[in-house]
Amino acid sequence: MTTIKNKSDTEQIRPPQYPWTKGVTDKYRCFSVDVEIVQTNEGHVFSNHKASSGLDEQTISTFPNGGIEQIAFGLLMEAVRRETFIATLISLTQNEGYIEQYNNSDLEEKISIEVDLADKVKELLSKNISQMAVPTAKEILHMFAQNDSK
Repeated sequence: MTTIKNKSDTEQIRPPQYPWTKGVTDKYRCFSVDVEIVQTNEGHVFSNHKASSGLDEQTISTFPNGGIEQIAFGLLMEAVRRETFIATLISLTQNEGYIEQYNNSDLEEKISIEVDLADKVKELLSKNISQMAVPTAKEILHMFAQNDSK
């Protein structure tokens, strides 16, 4: 699980102990979404998502705005995690001792390795977002325009 920092940047926020209980509990709300991914023979990738179950739909409905922010943040976090995994695998193929170097580093060196990896991930994601932003904007505006005309 990725630990994030709160807005004041003074304390780290850790997730509840895993495994999580689906639904609304006294400490958190937990739901799942299914992500469908299709790749055409030409290599174009498309995706869609939806609540995994009726309980998930109920839980999502307890959030302001129907959970759209929570879903967006969760999917983004998973995308960043996945890209970081890929960037780490690439670094491992280019430098066999990459993890050993990280493990044997002092705190300052570890931070430098982490920042270098994070910069690679930001560059990859930025390039992908730049390619996807306009087509995605067009898709969403078209979706709203169709609903508005009905």
